Amino acid sequence: MADEGDVEMESEEIGETADECDADAIDDADQPSEAEGQALRIHLSAGTDLRSLNQRRLEAWLRKLTSVEWAQMSKRPSKGYAFVEFHTQADLDQFKRDVDGQTCKSSTVHVAAATSRSQGVTASRIRRQEQERGDKRRRDDDEGERPSAAEDAEDVERPAKNLRSRFQITLPLLIDLLKKARNERNGATLNEKVSPLFKWSYPDQVTMKAQYVKTCVRQFTRGTFRHCENVGVAAPQWCVPDNAPAWIGCPLAEPIGCPPEGRRGYRNKCEFTISRTPEGDSEVGFVLTSRGNKLLDNPFPICERTQGTGVWRLLMVRMSKATQEMLVVVQVLRPADEAALSSLKSQLVASLVGQDPSRRPLLYDDIPVTSLFLQYRSAVSDATDSPTDQMERLYGKDHILMGLLGLRFRVAPLAFFQTNTVSCELLYQRAIDWLCLSDDKPTILLDVCCGTGTIGLCAAKQHPSVRVVGIESNEEAVQNAIQNAQANGISNARFVAGKAEDVIGQVIEQMGGDAVEGMDVCAVVDPPRAGLHSTVLNALKGCQRVRRLVYVSCNPESLNSNVIELCSPSTSAGKGEEGSLWVPTKACAVDMFPHTMHVEAVVAFERLADMTTKTGTTHEN
Repeated sequence: MADEGDVEMESEEIGETADECDADAIDDADQPSEAEGQALRIHLSAGTDLRSLNQRRLEAWLRKLTSVEWAQMSKRPSKGYAFVEFHTQADLDQFKRDVDGQTCKSSTVHVAAATSRSQGVTASRIRRQEQERGDKRRRDDDEGERPSAAEDAEDVERPAKNLRSRFQITLPLLIDLLKKARNERNGATLNEKVSPLFKWSYPDQVTMKAQYVKTCVRQFTRGTFRHCENVGVAAPQWCVPDNAPAWIGCPLAEPIGCPPEGRRGYRNKCEFTISRTPEGDSEVGFVLTSRGNKLLDNPFPICERTQGTGVWRLLMVRMSKATQEMLVVVQVLRPADEAALSSLKSQLVASLVGQDPSRRPLLYDDIPVTSLFLQYRSAVSDATDSPTDQMERLYGKDHILMGLLGLRFRVAPLAFFQTNTVSCELLYQRAIDWLCLSDDKPTILLDVCCGTGTIGLCAAKQHPSVRVVGIESNEEAVQNAIQNAQANGISNARFVAGKAEDVIGQVIEQMGGDAVEGMDVCAVVDPPRAGLHSTVLNALKGCQRVRRLVYVSCNPESLNSNVIELCSPSTSAGKGEEGSLWVPTKACAVDMFPHTMHVEAVVAFERLADMTTKTGTTHEN
């Protein structure tokens, strides 16, 4: 479960070794994402005069020529050309009319259709071909087969080494970029702070994030093995070095990139700090900020957190393009004087909503403010999700509606909802697919830490015969989940308020009775950044009727520790425990936050005994 307000990843280093990084720079570089190739691309050139322009200056110059918003641009230094991607054919055509034939210094600008990568020999193509051949050879070796003479001849004839040296481009590791960002925090520009990966092409960003998740798989594989060594128990076969080459304990699925329409302006929620610059100017923004906001055109001072004086603290905005709604929360230090507080409320409504609903003063993409809240907070730290802070509604509804996989969800000011709706649909669909739900036999899906019920309700809608039970400790979130089920006409889902470790077993028994023995029971978890508590992990380990599990994570560090605990046998394990152990079967990187260093991971698990039954052999083989 991602933290929408963050603009930089806060997880600690997860410890890639030099050998692993060097190997992966070759093995994983330029792997295609599922989003690659979906955008409309053009090739823009202007001879030697374009070489002197870096991408930022080129973009600034192009914006003087055209009002078209492109999806992505890639301009390498000292090159006389650039590639530009567009959302629609109409945007591409208009851009060509505006730019083609213009003069850049003394050279004429030419705009032409970009040649697909597959039509030329590129480094990424060679790497993909080598990987496919290597994978096939490994499968053949496992099955006792050898490559044909033609395949051997093809291997000899291909000029892989020459092309590899010719196109040797090593992408940086997110680990290194995170270190650099922490060390240069005070010198970062606004763009580097909010979108630190923007300088790399989008396919390269996906490759970097896929590498990060691959390292995460290595970490929990090696961590599980070493944990078992340290406590003196036999390690599960999936994490033994002979069965996990390079400590990769489970297959890695192709990374899921974000479609072009979700790569820019994708946030449906943002938090903006209200503070001062070192020069004393009032500002609103992402720590490094922009000026001139309507909130600051008033007589109320900015809050001095450590001194407990002033008023303005933070601005939070949620927006739903599907329903054309905007919810705004303004956080303040409550004025002691009631007359001042009343004046503050009136000015907020007048500034952000206005007196005439047909002429709203604050619009974004023509979306008006439909809900306005005032939140009172006295603590030093800035946070909008504290349930103890008083929240007062000044205008409009108490929620907005967000669309997701064909459903509509009520989202209250403090409720969690994924920030990038476009990528979220791909993430949730991958989780649902990996649950392997079936309408042909009785099935129970446990949505643990369900929040407002997003994953569980999407699964219930797609599989009407599956019985979904959401488990959530926050009673307000449970009520929202029940309302969401009713609003979407879903009758095969119910929600329970309580701690997962206390109610998982009870829920299964109540739903099935004696018939539960023949039911297929699986679970999905989407915890916050801190991961799952050990008591929840123990409940998932101990409830033998849960046979499949999908874990959605936004934090590699907490995922690593959770997987190690989930998959390691206990020190007091009996002979029958081995078959009940969880085994990771596949993992996948999902880009929810393009241009940032955030990455989501989806990991699927099965019980070892079930894997042995299906394959007729052990996981070791």
